[in-house]
Amino acid sequence: FFFLMIRRPPRSTQSRSSAASDVYKRQVLEQYESFYKVKCPKCQGDAVRETDTLDTFVDSSWYFLRFLDSKNSNQIYNPYLILRWMPVDVYIGGMEHAILHLLYARFIHKFLFLHGFIPEHQEPFKQLITQGLVKGKTFKLKSNGKYTSSEEASLLPKQDYIISFEKMSKSKGNGVNPIEIAENYGSDALRLTLLFQAPSEKDISWEESSIKNMYAFIEKIWKLFDETQNMSISQEALSLRQLLQNHEGNWEIISFLEKFGKIVQDLEQSLYRKERNLHVCVARLMECFNLLKEYSSKKESLGSIYFACLRTYLIYLFPFAPNIASELWNNKSTRVPIAMTDINIWGNNEQELHHQSFPQFSPVLELIRTLKGSIYIIFINGKSRGTLNFSMQEEMDEALMINKVTAEKSYQRFIKG
Repeated sequence: FFFLMIRRPPRSTQSRSSAASDVYKRQVLEQYESFYKVKCPKCQGDAVRETDTLDTFVDSSWYFLRFLDSKNSNQIYNPYLILRWMPVDVYIGGMEHAILHLLYARFIHKFLFLHGFIPEHQEPFKQLITQGLVKGKTFKLKSNGKYTSSEEASLLPKQDYIISFEKMSKSKGNGVNPIEIAENYGSDALRLTLLFQAPSEKDISWEESSIKNMYAFIEKIWKLFDETQNMSISQEALSLRQLLQNHEGNWEIISFLEKFGKIVQDLEQSLYRKERNLHVCVARLMECFNLLKEYSSKKESLGSIYFACLRTYLIYLFPFAPNIASELWNNKSTRVPIAMTDINIWGNNEQELHHQSFPQFSPVLELIRTLKGSIYIIFINGKSRGTLNFSMQEEMDEALMINKVTAEKSYQRFIKG
């Protein structure tokens, strides 16, 4: 694209040396002798201009446009596809990308926009996330300032070296092979560890103890699901409203579903926030698991609600730990045997996990609010005598509220007095 903006000098017909033939194929400017063969401005002697003038980031400064129409042999892309898909939602890269590739990508995009090759969008990216580094544990000798390996440092007295966390490199001997880590602990544990340790834009100090804790968390998830294999669940088809109304007197069931819904709602909101708080999402997954674990001893009384929440948990777990989530999803013992006819928050048994949408819990929480109502402070003869819960239906009828208060034994003595 850069060469479209300059007048090309006459092309050289002289043959290049075999030593330079490889370079000749790579550098466009080397095809023009009048450009690279010049006189030195100081001594007026023969000189050669630098022909490798473009950063490698320039080569990929428009790939996001070409990806949309990569098989088009007639034009760089179809403008209608650009209008439909651009701009890119999130641009993620390290610091070098943020100051180099982003500069060239925006320049090329603006140039194409200025000349009418890109419709509507002047900027190529909606949001930039500059990710931090994963730093390795480094051992530096106090005597000469040289780096040494962890194995060699373990043979020395601790006062002979300094421990710090620095950018990984071979020279410092602080690199960590992700393949070995994945083989030992699994890619799910590795992914969760990296996401959980810090916000995306912050640096991470890598220590193996962190992934050991995450591996233990994954084992707990597997064990919890394993415990539900022989759980007996009703096979009847009900609406969620009917199911909750059947348990209207059992506030524990409604309370459990309400807590679960609020946690996963917060998880989803964290995922879609501009900051992309993925570490918060993992924290919510842990919080949600702790809730499921807390109520696991009551799973028989919670019945299909608990069982279905387990399945819903896998939908949220999948983007962060796809392997274990898929394995548990495809286990027949975790299929939801109850049909919800009004609000589908459990996922579709007939579809693979990667085809599931995040459940919509807003209607569920609103339904619970309808059933649960509100807590009122009860005043009798000008004094507070306690609290009482009223459903939304009761709140709309004052007579029903008065009857409920007078029927409550704890308040009858104040009323009679």
